[in-house]
Amino acid sequence: MYNLIISISGKIEDISLYRMLEYTDPKIKEQFKTTEGAIDFPKLDKLPTLLVEEFDSASDAPVHVGYLNPNNRNEIVQSSQFPEFPASLLYQHMLRFGIDSGSWENKRTHWAVKNIDLFNTVREILNLKQEDQQPVDVKSAKKTLSTHADELDNDCIAIMMPFKDFDDTLEVIRRVCKESGFQAKRVDDNYGPASIPDEIHKLIRNSAYVIADMSGLNANVCYEVGYAAALEKPTILITSTPSEKTPFDIAHMRRIEYLKNGEGLEALQDKLSKAVNSLKKPR
Repeated sequence: MYNLIISISGKIEDISLYRMLEYTDPKIKEQFKTTEGAIDFPKLDKLPTLLVEEFDSASDAPVHVGYLNPNNRNEIVQSSQFPEFPASLLYQHMLRFGIDSGSWENKRTHWAVKNIDLFNTVREILNLKQEDQQPVDVKSAKKTLSTHADELDNDCIAIMMPFKDFDDTLEVIRRVCKESGFQAKRVDDNYGPASIPDEIHKLIRNSAYVIADMSGLNANVCYEVGYAAALEKPTILITSTPSEKTPFDIAHMRRIEYLKNGEGLEALQDKLSKAVNSLKKPR
């Protein structure tokens, strides 16, 4: 299943509450309502999402495919598998996306849930093979996301991880980075007036590499890994919960698994040290 969001201006905030779950099968509607009958937004947030302006056969508006941004629900974090593509192509394949061409669904601002495998459908219409997936346009992403390339710190590794109950893991990461000649920084190392999301973006942009702890598949960390991928930041992933089902977009990335006990943290330090020492500082 996936969220289909069609908006008159391409913004999620345009969707009125009374247009939520329009063009959605009644049985699916019930799955995304609370026991009180309200919209279950946390459950919707977990679905892959397609966002596009109202469109027709001649529309060149971009189609965004990815996930809702956990830090800004009015944005889509574009999947690293696919580039944006024009709405005119979506128009040609509306039925494959579960869009009702006979009722002008493509011309109505609303939020629907469709019982369709979004990523596979996009892959098929873009003629992408599993082993030949195309990433986001890196030049465009860098231009959009990075406005401080001159501030790149070649000695810095950005740390992205859950904050609660991970002090011992953080200590291991800092120790490994220091021994390897890098400075490890986490967003709470700064105490400026800027917002935390802005500080996180800046830290990732200005760091040469990223270490991300995917334990528990924290939504914020998943988003931050996606942001780093858009900027082509080499990223080392670690996790203390390897049994968690990894999101498709990062399932192919190698992860260092560890246990959160004394012996497990010692093993993490050894494995992480080898990974960090393999990095070469950019010139």
